[in-house]
Amino acid sequence: MKNMKKKGFTLVELVIVIAVIAILAGVLIGTFSTVITRANQSKALQLLRTEITEIEMVHAMSGYVM
Repeated sequence: MKNMKKKGFTLVELVIVIAVIAILAGVLIGTFSTVITRANQSKALQLLRTEITEIEMVHAMSGYVM
């Protein structure tokens, strides 16, 4: 018998690799959705602070006392 060298991957090995990648992708999607939600909340809060500052500036320029 000839000594055959194995080249490439078996189907089982490829399926295992694909499953691991799918699990990691699932975890990352959950993490990214949380990060996006926090970023949107931070953006909204910063916009609100900017609006408050603008209102205070308008009131200060008009001589209105809060």
